[in-house]
Amino acid sequence: MNIFAIADLHLALGVPKKRMGDKWQVWLNHEQKLHDNFHRVVGPDDLVLIPGDISWAMTLEEAKPDFEFLNQLPGKKVLLKGNHDYWWPSDKKMTEFLDPSITFINKNALKISDVSIGGARLWENNEINSESIIDFVPGTKPEIKPLTELDNKTFATECERLESSLEKMPEGKLRIALTHYPPIEPTMAGSRFSDMFERYEIQHVLFGHIHNAKKTPLYGIKNTVHYHLVAADYLDFCPKQIAFLP
Repeated sequence: MNIFAIADLHLALGVPKKRMGDKWQVWLNHEQKLHDNFHRVVGPDDLVLIPGDISWAMTLEEAKPDFEFLNQLPGKKVLLKGNHDYWWPSDKKMTEFLDPSITFINKNALKISDVSIGGARLWENNEINSESIIDFVPGTKPEIKPLTELDNKTFATECERLESSLEKMPEGKLRIALTHYPPIEPTMAGSRFSDMFERYEIQHVLFGHIHNAKKTPLYGIKNTVHYHLVAADYLDFCPKQIAFLP
C-alpha cells in the first residue's frame, strides 16, 4: 500500500463563483489536474491523507458536488478540517454523509492497515511564521492583523486537541500526524509541536495552508521526524507519495 498526501484541494463545484482558477492562473483547471494525477499515481487500495481546506462550500448541501468528485478519485482517503472548511458538520452527520472510501480525523485517531494517524487543524498564531517561503503575487501580500482573543482561544484548543489525538494513536508500523497549519518554522527550528511529535514517536507530519510557496525543497527531517508541505499548488496538484507499506 502506498501512502500519499495532498492538502488544500479548494474544490468549488457546488459554489462555482469561488473557483480558484477564475482568480489565480496557477489554479486554472486544477480540478482536472487533480483528477488526472490521482488516476495516474494512486491505486484503489492506496491511502491518501488530505489535511484540510477540502471545499469552499459553506454547507454540506453545497459540498455535495465536491464529494461526488472526491468519491470518484481512487484510494482510501482521510480528511482533516482546514480553516476554510465551513461546511464541516457534526461527526454523526459527517459519517452518514461520507462515502465508505472516506473517513476523517476530528478529536480522534485512526489505524488503517498498519498506518496510525492522528492530528488537529491548529490555527493562526505567533509561534510559527512561514512568510519567508511565500512568493507573494505583487499587490496581494495580506496585511498582518493582530490576533484576537478568539484566535488565541482557538489556537489553545487546537493545541490541546493535537496532543489528545496523538496520545490516542494506536500502535502501527507507520505513525503519521496531520495538521492544516504548519507546525514548524521553514528553518526547522524546534517548536512545541516538534517536541510533541518526537515524544509520540511520529515519523511523518503532513500539513498545508501555505499557498504560493517557493518551488524549492522545503522542510525536511528534524530528529527523525519528516515534515512535508503538501499544499496542492506546491505539489502541482499531484498527491505526494509519503511512504510504502508492503
